[in-house]
Amino acid sequence: MPTTRLLPLLAICLATSGCGDDDPAGPTQAEAADVVRLLSPVFRSGVVASLAGSGTVEGIEGELVVEGSRWRFEGYSPDGEVVVDGGLDVDPAARPIVILGDLKPSGGLSGVLRIDLSYNPSNGIISGAIAVDGVLVDVSHRLCCPG
Repeated sequence: MPTTRLLPLLAICLATSGCGDDDPAGPTQAEAADVVRLLSPVFRSGVVASLAGSGTVEGIEGELVVEGSRWRFEGYSPDGEVVVDGGLDVDPAARPIVILGDLKPSGGLSGVLRIDLSYNPSNGIISGAIAVDGVLVDVSHRLCCPG
């Protein structure tokens, strides 16, 4: 009977993570916060490039290209493990500057990075939230200072 042959395989799949996503539960709050800390410098550099009108931020791999109201992550990796692709919409003329969009991570991370940040030039604070595969991490730090 084919069903009885599949039962041991089903039991193995249920008992291990070998059948499906590497981490079906997604990241923990601590893991999501680590990803946000890892990416914080590129968001600061992106704001600086936006204020200048354009620029490129090199990663260990890939780059962030800032052109007008668009940030393009092209295989950007801050550490050689997590790689980010996709684009964000930014209005550098708005006050505060709003940074919105979804990025697709790969490498050591999967899912979606949902970005909802703003930069207030009057106090130098980047604030908002980044959802790392559904896990929300609040962001608030000065542009000048490590996050």
